[in-house]
Amino acid sequence: MRIVLNPRQQLHSPEYEFFRGRKVPCFENPTRFEVVWLAIQAKNLFTII
Repeated sequence: MRIVLNPRQQLHSPEYEFFRGRKVPCFENPTRFEVVWLAIQAKNLFTII
């Protein structure tokens, strides 16, 4: 599988998002990016573009 990675994705860090009409902490954040990135690298099954 090929994965498209842009280092700018790490900069995406909004304070909040709306879920079911309520303001909640944003799920997508730099910490989650790092966790996902490390998991992808550990599998060594992917081509990073």
